[in-house]
Amino acid sequence: MHRYDYIIIGGGIAGTTAAETIRKADSNARIAILEEEKHVLYSRVFLPKYCRNEITREKVMLRSLGDYEKERLDLYTYEKAESIDFVKREVKALSGNIFSYGKLLIASGGSVRASDFEKEFADKIFRLQTLEDAERIRDLVLRNKVNKVLIVGGGFIALEFAGIFLKFEIETSLVIKSKYFWEDYISEAGGVDIAEIFKKKHIEYFTDDEIFKIERTEESGIVVITRNRKKIYADVIALAIGITRNIELGRRVLNIGEGIKVDENLKVKTLPGMEEAGREVYAAGDVIEYFDAFSGKERIIGNWNHSFLTGHIAGTNMAGGSLKFHSTASYSIKSLDQVFTFLGDTDKKWADETIVRRLPLENKYTELFIKNGKLIGAVLINTFQLKPLLTKWIEEGRDLAQIKSALADSDSNLEIL
Repeated sequence: MHRYDYIIIGGGIAGTTAAETIRKADSNARIAILEEEKHVLYSRVFLPKYCRNEITREKVMLRSLGDYEKERLDLYTYEKAESIDFVKREVKALSGNIFSYGKLLIASGGSVRASDFEKEFADKIFRLQTLEDAERIRDLVLRNKVNKVLIVGGGFIALEFAGIFLKFEIETSLVIKSKYFWEDYISEAGGVDIAEIFKKKHIEYFTDDEIFKIERTEESGIVVITRNRKKIYADVIALAIGITRNIELGRRVLNIGEGIKVDENLKVKTLPGMEEAGREVYAAGDVIEYFDAFSGKERIIGNWNHSFLTGHIAGTNMAGGSLKFHSTASYSIKSLDQVFTFLGDTDKKWADETIVRRLPLENKYTELFIKNGKLIGAVLINTFQLKPLLTKWIEEGRDLAQIKSALADSDSNLEIL
């Protein structure tokens, strides 16, 4: 039995930030981090740059073993939590080790969504979630082992994949299940603009389609047969089909929806009658489902900034603080010579209406999401400079009724409205 004052499940940015924050507030506490990977903290945000050979592996690694020793944080790598006894306050790992805690943080992150084809074609399928994934991609592109790649799935990871392969002038195709890219988030006009970006970059683009079957070819490649009976030849497949949250550990005690539900202090919400069992349990990072006061609904977010911030708040509160989590989520990447940004709540179905500001000749697109007359989110393509202003509007709850017509004018200056 390993006894600790604080146990952190997950050694990513949320868990590590929480542990370091606790240490600053409590110099004598015994703190342990249980991390299922073999590595110390590294930056998932830097993995695309590493794949493009723009930075070294050393730049990707954010901590060394010496950093943990200096902060007196016991890091257990290859230590995957298998179950939690919330009454006894014990975490059992797959290794058989048992850890007792005074307070617990669940920051277990997410895992790549499973694919039906991955077992049979593991040598041909690539992901972009872990450092090992990035090493495989680097080996592929730096050693000129591939001439053509098929990307499957939409979203930011698909764009990151495209940027990596085009950097090395690798012929690239893309298949998505939706009618256009980011269909759940933007209007069709935005989908048209993104399709034009793909066209200019010579990306073969298939919409409203998906993999039906994969076959190997005599030339050591593969042919993908789609649901719409198209045949796409490639050397490898890059899967960008999202993640699933690692939330199974607490299902018998915690209130779980799409994520682990938390209050504004990031303490977990429990099932009825389980309040005492969950009294000293917190959650942070990708796994949490929280109430977004700006958009008026519960949300889950999966990005680096969100994980860092929630890790800091959870760590502070576990050590006796009383910080509240209220933040406008944002995520931005540069790929294909464009800057793509999501700000706030971009759920098109939740918004009452959206307003599109489009300047296709300048490759600029902005879509504003409005609920109850107020801005709750925005998608920005090459209009990143608007992010500070729009963030302010969201957080202030500015009434947009008087300026809606001006907002719809793509040439209007939002700074003076």
